[in-house]
Amino acid sequence: MVSNPVTLNFKCKLLMSKAQIHLLELASSRYGIVVSPMLSSFLDTEEAAPTLGPHRHDYHALFLLSSGAITMRIEGQIIDMSPCSILIVQPGQIHQYIHSSNVSGWIMFLDGKILDTKVRTVIEQSKNSPKIIPLSGEEALFLDQILSSINQAAVEKIPGNFQTQMIHALANTLFYKTADLLLLQQNSNEVLTNRASKIVQDYKDLIKLNFKKFTRPAAYASLLHISVNHLNDCVKTQTGYSATRI
Repeated sequence: MVSNPVTLNFKCKLLMSKAQIHLLELASSRYGIVVSPMLSSFLDTEEAAPTLGPHRHDYHALFLLSSGAITMRIEGQIIDMSPCSILIVQPGQIHQYIHSSNVSGWIMFLDGKILDTKVRTVIEQSKNSPKIIPLSGEEALFLDQILSSINQAAVEKIPGNFQTQMIHALANTLFYKTADLLLLQQNSNEVLTNRASKIVQDYKDLIKLNFKKFTRPAAYASLLHISVNHLNDCVKTQTGYSATRI
Protein backbone atom coordinates (compact mmCIF):
# COMPACT_ATOMS: atom_id res chain seq x y z
CA MET A 1 0.00 0.00 0.00
CA VAL A 2 1.16 3.54 -0.75
CA SER A 3 1.19 5.90 2.19
CA ASN A 4 -0.44 9.31 2.06
CA PRO A 5 1.17 11.84 -0.29
CA VAL A 6 3.89 14.01 1.20
CA THR A 7 3.20 17.75 1.05
CA LEU A 8 5.48 19.28 -1.56
CA ASN A 9 7.00 22.45 -0.12
CA PHE A 10 9.11 24.84 -2.18
CA LYS A 11 10.67 28.23 -1.86
CA CYS A 12 10.22 30.33 -4.95
CA LYS A 13 12.35 33.12 -6.40
CA LEU A 14 11.57 35.17 -9.48
CA LEU A 15 14.51 35.58 -11.82
CA MET A 16 14.34 38.86 -13.74
CA SER A 17 14.95 38.40 -17.45
CA LYS A 18 13.14 38.97 -20.73
CA ALA A 19 10.71 36.30 -19.57
CA GLN A 20 9.80 35.75 -15.96
CA ILE A 21 11.36 32.45 -14.90
CA HIS A 22 10.61 31.11 -11.45
CA LEU A 23 13.38 29.36 -9.55
CA LEU A 24 11.95 26.68 -7.30
CA GLU A 25 14.18 25.75 -4.39
CA LEU A 26 13.74 22.55 -2.43
CA ALA A 27 12.65 23.71 1.02
CA SER A 28 14.37 22.35 4.07
CA SER A 29 13.81 18.61 4.11
CA ARG A 30 14.79 16.14 6.77
CA TYR A 31 16.44 13.84 4.23
CA GLY A 32 17.02 16.13 1.27
CA ILE A 33 14.37 14.16 -0.61
CA VAL A 34 10.66 14.64 -1.26
CA VAL A 35 8.66 11.77 -2.74
CA SER A 36 4.95 11.65 -3.48
CA PRO A 37 2.49 9.59 -5.51
CA MET A 38 1.65 11.39 -8.73
CA LEU A 39 -2.06 12.16 -8.59
CA SER A 40 -4.37 13.40 -11.32
CA SER A 41 -4.80 16.64 -9.37
CA PHE A 42 -1.18 17.17 -8.36
CA LEU A 43 -0.96 20.44 -10.33
CA ASP A 44 -4.37 21.76 -9.44
CA THR A 45 -3.38 23.49 -6.21
CA GLU A 46 -2.61 27.16 -5.67
CA GLU A 47 0.85 26.24 -4.32
CA ALA A 48 1.69 24.61 -7.66
CA ALA A 49 0.88 27.76 -9.66
CA PRO A 50 4.56 28.69 -10.32
CA THR A 51 5.08 25.32 -12.05
CA LEU A 52 2.49 26.19 -14.68
CA GLY A 53 4.85 28.75 -16.23
CA PRO A 54 8.48 28.37 -17.32
CA HIS A 55 10.62 27.61 -14.29
CA ARG A 56 13.76 25.86 -13.13
CA HIS A 57 14.84 23.96 -10.02
CA ASP A 58 17.87 23.88 -7.78
CA TYR A 59 17.30 20.13 -7.39
CA HIS A 60 16.80 16.98 -9.48
CA ALA A 61 13.23 15.99 -10.32
CA LEU A 62 12.36 12.45 -11.34
CA PHE A 63 9.00 11.46 -12.83
CA LEU A 64 7.91 7.82 -13.03
CA LEU A 65 4.70 7.60 -15.06
CA SER A 66 2.71 4.40 -14.56
CA SER A 67 -0.43 5.45 -16.44
CA GLY A 68 -1.87 8.44 -18.26
CA ALA A 69 0.12 11.03 -20.18
CA ILE A 70 2.17 14.14 -19.45
CA THR A 71 3.40 16.79 -21.87
CA MET A 72 6.19 19.16 -20.83
CA ARG A 73 8.52 21.61 -22.54
CA ILE A 74 12.15 21.23 -21.45
CA GLU A 75 14.77 23.62 -22.80
CA GLY A 76 12.44 24.39 -25.71
CA GLN A 77 11.87 20.73 -26.58
CA ILE A 78 8.41 19.16 -26.30
CA ILE A 79 8.53 15.99 -24.21
CA ASP A 80 5.58 13.57 -24.25
CA MET A 81 5.58 10.97 -21.48
CA SER A 82 3.59 7.78 -21.94
CA PRO A 83 3.01 4.97 -19.41
CA CYS A 84 5.97 2.91 -18.18
CA SER A 85 8.55 5.65 -18.66
CA ILE A 86 10.84 7.79 -16.56
CA LEU A 87 12.06 11.36 -16.99
CA ILE A 88 14.67 13.34 -15.07
CA VAL A 89 14.60 17.13 -15.03
CA GLN A 90 17.97 18.41 -13.90
CA PRO A 91 18.87 21.50 -11.87
CA GLY A 92 18.86 24.62 -14.00
CA GLN A 93 16.84 23.19 -16.89
CA ILE A 94 14.06 25.58 -17.90
CA HIS A 95 10.86 23.62 -18.27
CA GLN A 96 7.13 24.05 -18.22
CA TYR A 97 4.17 21.80 -17.55
CA ILE A 98 1.79 21.80 -20.52
CA HIS A 99 -0.79 19.05 -20.04
CA SER A 100 -1.52 15.83 -18.19
CA SER A 101 -4.38 13.36 -18.13
CA ASN A 102 -5.29 10.46 -15.84
CA VAL A 103 -1.79 10.24 -14.42
CA SER A 104 -0.50 7.84 -11.80
CA GLY A 105 3.02 7.10 -10.74
CA TRP A 106 5.62 8.91 -8.66
CA ILE A 107 7.43 12.21 -8.51
CA MET A 108 10.63 12.68 -6.53
CA PHE A 109 12.72 15.77 -5.82
CA LEU A 110 16.17 15.43 -4.30
CA ASP A 111 19.34 17.30 -3.55
CA GLY A 112 21.98 16.18 -6.06
CA LYS A 113 24.63 16.07 -3.32
CA ILE A 114 22.98 12.87 -2.12
CA LEU A 115 23.90 11.02 -5.33
CA ASP A 116 27.01 8.98 -5.97
CA THR A 117 29.43 11.15 -7.97
CA LYS A 118 29.73 8.62 -10.81
CA VAL A 119 26.00 8.17 -11.30
CA ARG A 120 25.46 11.91 -11.08
CA THR A 121 28.00 12.39 -13.89
CA VAL A 122 26.11 9.93 -16.12
CA ILE A 123 22.79 11.64 -15.44
CA GLU A 124 24.14 15.13 -16.07
CA GLN A 125 25.70 14.15 -19.41
CA SER A 126 22.20 14.12 -20.88
CA LYS A 127 21.40 17.65 -19.66
CA ASN A 128 21.27 19.25 -23.10
CA SER A 129 18.99 16.60 -24.60
CA PRO A 130 16.25 15.54 -22.19
CA LYS A 131 14.94 12.10 -23.03
CA ILE A 132 12.19 9.77 -22.03
CA ILE A 133 13.52 6.44 -20.80
CA PRO A 134 11.03 3.64 -21.65
CA LEU A 135 10.66 0.86 -19.10
CA SER A 136 9.71 -2.78 -19.29
CA GLY A 137 7.04 -3.99 -16.90
CA GLU A 138 9.69 -5.50 -14.62
CA GLU A 139 11.79 -2.32 -14.64
CA ALA A 140 8.77 -0.14 -13.89
CA LEU A 141 7.78 -2.41 -10.99
CA PHE A 142 11.34 -2.35 -9.59
CA LEU A 143 11.50 1.45 -9.62
CA ASP A 144 7.96 1.75 -8.29
CA GLN A 145 8.85 -0.43 -5.30
CA ILE A 146 11.95 1.65 -4.51
CA LEU A 147 10.00 4.91 -4.65
CA SER A 148 7.26 3.43 -2.48
CA SER A 149 9.89 2.32 0.06
CA ILE A 150 11.47 5.78 0.13
CA ASN A 151 8.06 7.38 0.58
CA GLN A 152 7.16 5.09 3.46
CA ALA A 153 10.54 5.52 5.16
CA ALA A 154 10.42 9.32 4.83
CA VAL A 155 7.13 9.62 6.74
CA GLU A 156 7.89 7.22 9.58
CA LYS A 157 7.13 8.95 12.88
CA ILE A 158 9.89 7.16 14.75
CA PRO A 159 12.82 6.83 12.33
CA GLY A 160 15.65 4.42 13.01
CA ASN A 161 19.22 5.41 13.78
CA PHE A 162 20.21 4.81 10.16
CA GLN A 163 17.06 6.19 8.54
CA THR A 164 18.87 8.90 6.58
CA GLN A 165 21.53 6.49 5.31
CA MET A 166 18.88 3.97 4.31
CA ILE A 167 16.81 6.54 2.40
CA HIS A 168 19.90 7.89 0.62
CA ALA A 169 20.96 4.34 -0.28
CA LEU A 170 17.52 3.67 -1.77
CA ALA A 171 17.68 6.94 -3.73
CA ASN A 172 21.07 5.96 -5.13
CA THR A 173 19.76 2.50 -6.02
CA LEU A 174 16.99 4.19 -7.98
CA PHE A 175 19.47 6.40 -9.83
CA TYR A 176 21.95 3.54 -10.43
CA LYS A 177 19.19 1.70 -12.27
CA THR A 178 18.09 4.84 -14.12
CA ALA A 179 21.68 5.58 -15.19
CA ASP A 180 22.10 2.02 -16.48
CA LEU A 181 18.90 2.36 -18.51
CA LEU A 182 20.07 5.70 -19.87
CA LEU A 183 23.43 4.25 -20.94
CA LEU A 184 21.71 1.30 -22.63
CA GLN A 185 19.45 3.74 -24.50
CA GLN A 186 22.42 5.83 -25.60
CA ASN A 187 24.35 2.76 -26.77
CA SER A 188 21.31 1.55 -28.70
CA ASN A 189 20.92 4.96 -30.35
CA GLU A 190 24.62 4.95 -31.32
CA VAL A 191 24.25 1.52 -32.94
CA LEU A 192 21.22 2.72 -34.90
CA THR A 193 23.02 5.90 -35.95
CA ASN A 194 26.08 3.96 -37.13
CA ARG A 195 23.86 1.52 -39.03
CA ALA A 196 21.99 4.38 -40.71
CA SER A 197 25.28 6.07 -41.63
CA LYS A 198 26.53 2.87 -43.31
CA ILE A 199 23.28 2.43 -45.22
CA VAL A 200 23.50 5.99 -46.57
CA GLN A 201 27.12 5.53 -47.61
CA ASP A 202 26.33 2.21 -49.34
CA TYR A 203 23.40 3.91 -51.07
CA LYS A 204 25.69 6.67 -52.39
CA ASP A 205 28.21 4.11 -53.61
CA LEU A 206 25.50 2.16 -55.44
CA ILE A 207 24.24 5.34 -57.11
CA LYS A 208 27.72 6.05 -58.48
CA LEU A 209 27.85 2.56 -60.00
CA ASN A 210 24.25 2.25 -61.19
CA PHE A 211 22.90 5.76 -61.81
CA LYS A 212 22.29 4.98 -65.51
CA LYS A 213 20.53 1.72 -64.76
CA PHE A 214 18.43 2.59 -61.71
CA THR A 215 16.71 5.90 -61.03
CA ARG A 216 14.27 5.01 -58.24
CA PRO A 217 15.19 4.59 -54.57
CA ALA A 218 13.16 1.36 -54.43
CA ALA A 219 15.67 -0.34 -56.72
CA TYR A 220 18.58 0.63 -54.49
CA ALA A 221 16.64 -0.40 -51.38
CA SER A 222 16.23 -3.82 -52.93
CA LEU A 223 19.99 -4.04 -53.55
CA LEU A 224 20.58 -3.07 -49.91
CA HIS A 225 18.00 -5.66 -48.74
CA ILE A 226 15.95 -3.07 -46.86
CA SER A 227 12.57 -1.44 -47.45
CA VAL A 228 12.37 1.82 -49.35
CA ASN A 229 10.77 3.44 -46.29
CA HIS A 230 13.74 2.43 -44.16
CA LEU A 231 16.11 3.80 -46.78
CA ASN A 232 14.23 7.09 -46.84
CA ASP A 233 14.29 7.30 -43.04
CA CYS A 234 18.05 6.70 -42.91
CA VAL A 235 18.79 9.26 -45.62
CA LYS A 236 16.49 11.82 -44.01
CA THR A 237 18.10 11.31 -40.60
CA GLN A 238 21.65 11.54 -41.90
CA THR A 239 21.32 14.27 -44.56
CA GLY A 240 18.03 16.06 -44.01
CA TYR A 241 16.96 15.18 -47.55
CA SER A 242 14.81 12.46 -49.05
CA ALA A 243 16.41 9.53 -50.87
CA THR A 244 15.37 11.01 -54.22
CA ARG A 245 17.33 14.23 -53.63
CA ILE A 246 20.61 12.88 -52.37
